Parts: sequence; C-alpha cells; structure tokens
Amino acid sequence: MYISINMLNIIKNMFSDVSNTEQLETNKGVSRMAKKKTMTIQKRVETALLNGEALTSSAIKSRFGAGNPGAVIQALRFKGLPVFLNTNKRSGVKVYRTGKAPRSVVGLGYKALAKGVQL
Repeated sequence: MYISINMLNIIKNMFSDVSNTEQLETNKGVSRMAKKKTMTIQKRVETALLNGEALTSSAIKSRFGAGNPGAVIQALRFKGLPVFLNTNKRSGVKVYRTGKAPRSVVGLGYKALAKGVQL
C-alpha cells in the first residue's frame, strides 16, 4: 500500500507544472511570492509619473522610500523620460510631472545621433 501511494506521488510530480526544486522549497516554507522580483524605486516612480501623477520630492521620499529624489528624477531624465519640475504660483509647491519633450531637445538628440554620439 505504501509503495503504491509513493509511486502515485512520483508520477504526479513528473506531470505537474511545478519543478521538484520549487516544490521542495515550498515545502520548506519558502513561498513563490518571496521569490518574485520587486520593482525598483526608479521604476515605481517612472510608472507613477507615466500614469499622470504629479509627485513632490517629499512624496517620492515617503511613498517610494527614495533617499535622494533628485537622483531618481535625474536617472529617469537620462533614460529619456521628459520630467519637468513645475512650481505652483500660489502655494509655491514644486511638483515633478511628465510631459512632451521640447522640439529643441529632440532636435539636439537627432543632431547628436547624426554625429555618431553613442551612450
């Protein structure tokens, strides 16, 4: 009886989608969720900006856990994302937003490519 149950488990494992190592890790208490890769701070800020959100420096610090919000924004700009710092005239609050890149910046990019400048 024990042999047939063990044999059934072996056959079941052979045809399951989960590999033996994943099943062993799950049995040890390591879930698959723990193995999922989390998004970086930079990627989460980028996603928020592309979704139309306006973010202040303090919001980037508190919400995303960035130590230096300016560095995160600079990295996004270097990746080619047009991020602008707008100041509200009434309250003086400065917020980062995405927008459309100015023609001059796009033109300079094409000129650099034509001259063979590579990143």
